[in-house]
Amino acid sequence: MKQYKIILLGLFCLAMPLHADVKRESLHFVTTEAGIGYSALLNKSAIGTSSGLAGGKLQVGYEWRYRKLLVHTGLEFGMVNDMAKVTPFQMKTSYTVGLPEGQYMTEYFDFQSFKETQLMGQINLPIQAGAIFADRYYFLAGVRLGLPVVRSAQTKATVTTYLIDPSLIGELEDVPVHDAYTSTEKLSSTWTGFFNAQVSAEVGLVLNPFFEKPAKGKGKSSSSRNQKNKKKPILYRVGLFADYGINGCVKPYYQQGKADEPIAYVAQPREISLNSCLATAQTAAHSLLVGAKFAVLFQMNEPKPAKPLPSYFDIYIADLKTDEPIPASLSIYDKTKNRTYVKEAPKGKVRYRAKDGDYTFTASNEQYFPATQEASIAGEGVTETVRLALERKPEPVVVDTPIVSIPVKVGTKVVLHNLFFALNKTTVLPESEQALNELADFMNAHPGVTIRITGHTDNIGSDRANQILSDGRANAVRDELIKRGVAAERIEAEGKGESEPIADNDTEEGRAKNRRVEFTIIATGDELIEQEKE
Repeated sequence: MKQYKIILLGLFCLAMPLHADVKRESLHFVTTEAGIGYSALLNKSAIGTSSGLAGGKLQVGYEWRYRKLLVHTGLEFGMVNDMAKVTPFQMKTSYTVGLPEGQYMTEYFDFQSFKETQLMGQINLPIQAGAIFADRYYFLAGVRLGLPVVRSAQTKATVTTYLIDPSLIGELEDVPVHDAYTSTEKLSSTWTGFFNAQVSAEVGLVLNPFFEKPAKGKGKSSSSRNQKNKKKPILYRVGLFADYGINGCVKPYYQQGKADEPIAYVAQPREISLNSCLATAQTAAHSLLVGAKFAVLFQMNEPKPAKPLPSYFDIYIADLKTDEPIPASLSIYDKTKNRTYVKEAPKGKVRYRAKDGDYTFTASNEQYFPATQEASIAGEGVTETVRLALERKPEPVVVDTPIVSIPVKVGTKVVLHNLFFALNKTTVLPESEQALNELADFMNAHPGVTIRITGHTDNIGSDRANQILSDGRANAVRDELIKRGVAAERIEAEGKGESEPIADNDTEEGRAKNRRVEFTIIATGDELIEQEKE
């Protein structure tokens, strides 16, 4: 019993860590099973051999499944049927019936065609654990605790008996009829109540995936459709099993014979009872039942639809020339949902969980030109790689007035020092006339140039107020240039607020430098000429 307790404790400990998720993940089945196989009693006999006959089992059980883990129990009725054959042998006793006192004859018993059949039926409690793989292949192993409810033995033998009088010399002639005879003895008895245990194992296949049609489009079986439709599926499986353990044998009443002679059992003279199962004076035999079984499993709880496997984009952002990762801001446009998501990639890489659909990725860094790439996800459990290579911008050339002397080169940045605005307003004051005219003359002298006007503030005031102020001042300068004949499409305007200081905001002198308007050449017209040549 100690061994059984250890096995039960092990199964309990195996299931304990999963208890918290049982309600969410577990599947519960009521099972019906039937099996048939070959059984044999494997004890060795000194007087004969045992050849097995058919055995079988019927079971109603319960099975718990958590992911790949299986735990199985139930109530089972099993039968083991064995037949033994004993080699011919002879026994002898002293015969005194009807003889004067002190006289005897030797009675010989020749046993031939000796056969014995054992039939054992018992109620079993199987306790098994195992696993299932790919929803097709399974195995179970454990113990069966059994209590016999039907157990009988039947013995058949042809017995020839004859008498020899040791006091006579030579053969007798004309011997009258006496009590010795030849007959076939048929004896049987029944015994129950021998508790036993067996180790058991089985392997097999779940049949459903083999005969169900796959669902259209995804290659899923109809069992997957059943789960989505909230139907409780019925599973069918076949397997091979083997049960090995100890079974009780029918116990005789008397024993006669010497230790060095074949063992036989005699109740009284001419009341012969032999038992091959106990030929080695055992009260139990080791039995083996192997065969095939078929099971039907009825799912009890409402099936949960399987969660889709997540899909991902692995996005890498690197320098075009050096291939070194660079920090960037990543804009992800989901075309299916028509929504844009922004992710920061401080180390130049981002993993983004996505669903089926088309996406556009744009990486930006102030020191690089933006890069864009499109990619798609199709199916579950897919990981796609997106690589964005950013080209570094040329280093800006920062010059002061006069504007007419600046180089016409993309990236050139010029601070307009002689622009003046009303306090905390976007109104351009008349003192800015000279700087505006110089900038307009420069633009008119270079008709292919496009610029971006950027407004900046110090850190006095709220971020929102400073952003609005810088936007307004940049657009005010743009409007002044348009009034002076510069085409509107050649001028962009933006505000940076207090985000890009060029001096210390803790001093008045530094704050004065940070309150500025500057322009950057973003195109020279040479690009268009090169494209026309191509």
